[in-house]
Amino acid sequence: MTDLMRNKSKMRYVKTFLTIIWVFIIKLPLLIIWRLFCAPGTMFISVKYFFPTEWGKDRNVAKSGRDYRNVGVMAPIYSIVFYFGLILILSG
Repeated sequence: MTDLMRNKSKMRYVKTFLTIIWVFIIKLPLLIIWRLFCAPGTMFISVKYFFPTEWGKDRNVAKSGRDYRNVGVMAPIYSIVFYFGLILILSG
């Protein structure tokens, strides 16, 4: 093997190592924290979608279906409203 080939293989191992570090040390914990932050909104959307109000004005399956399809956008919004309400209840 030439020195150039050894350097390329070393660089490939370093790049793989840095990718593993990035995923498991930085990206995965941030994803877990984000999912835990959005958990109340996700649960609210899921309950609203799977158990709609059967009769009355509150029955809007199209809206809950849109929220369920766009759960990545809507869950943080519902979670912020949930946490704001929780803070108001606990501080009042």
